[in-house]
Amino acid sequence: MKPRIWVGSLHDYNCGELVGKWIDLSDFADAEELLLHIEEYMQSISIEADDGIEREEWEVMESDLGNIPISQWPSIEELQAIYDSWELMDELGEDVVLGGLSLGLAVDRIEDVWLGT
Repeated sequence: MKPRIWVGSLHDYNCGELVGKWIDLSDFADAEELLLHIEEYMQSISIEADDGIEREEWEVMESDLGNIPISQWPSIEELQAIYDSWELMDELGEDVVLGGLSLGLAVDRIEDVWLGT
């Protein structure tokens, strides 16, 4: 499974339209790159709409992240935590993160094993 989110324009949503796209998180190295891409995408749909309204506000309307939660308006820290958890899955296996453990508990357990308590 590839981690992905569906990002949509909040303005268009409030006007009764769904304008957005699925974004594969693995296409970007980190949360900073992802946020830059989202900002560029919002600018592109503003230009495409040609209605004089800048689409700056966006939200995550859907996600395909397994059991990893994400808020509608994630911070860069929250997005980076998602990247970090996917990196851990690559290193340690899916069951560490997708096994029903919260991300914080999983990280605590990994640190205990790797670093000791």
